Amino acid sequence: MKLICNEKHRQKLETFFARYQELDIILVEQGIEYAGLHYTFTLNNLKSVESDLNEMLERYLIGYLAEKIYRINYQDIVYIEGFSKEVYLNTQTCQYLCHYKLYELEQLLDKYSFIRINRSIIVNINYIEYMLPELNSRYTLYMQNGIMLVLTRSYLKKFKERLEIR
Repeated sequence: MKLICNEKHRQKLETFFARYQELDIILVEQGIEYAGLHYTFTLNNLKSVESDLNEMLERYLIGYLAEKIYRINYQDIVYIEGFSKEVYLNTQTCQYLCHYKLYELEQLLDKYSFIRINRSIIVNINYIEYMLPELNSRYTLYMQNGIMLVLTRSYLKKFKERLEIR
C-alpha cells in the first residue's frame, strides 16, 4: 500500500492503515493531486475506506514457497489440500504452504466458489472441467489443470446442492 496524504495527517493515517500494508493499492487523501490509478479518501470517510480495504484483504491468502512469502488471490487457487497438520494452496502452476487449518479455510472461503469434496480437499468449483460418477456414490472431478480429485459420498449432497445438480 502506498499512502499519499497531508503531512500533518500522516502519522495518524499510517497507524490507521498499518494492517493493510500488503495490499496493492494507492490511497490518496482528497485535495492532493495524483495522476495514476488510486483510491481517494477523506478523513470523514475512513470507516468506509477501512471496510473496502478489509474486503480486499480477505480475498488473498498468504502462501509460502522456498522461504518466500506470496499473496495468492482466491481466484487463482484451484484446490486446497490438507496433509497431516499442513495445508497447501494449489494454483495452476505452484503449490504453496499455508498456515491456516483446513476447516478455517472452509469457513473463510465458503461464500466464494469453494466447497469441500472430501476430508482433505477443498476445491474451487470454477476450475472443474467435468466430473464422472464412480462406484459407491463417488465422483472423480477433472480439473482444468489436469488434476483428478475424488468427491466422496459424505460431501456429495452439499456439493450437488451448491452446484444445483439433481
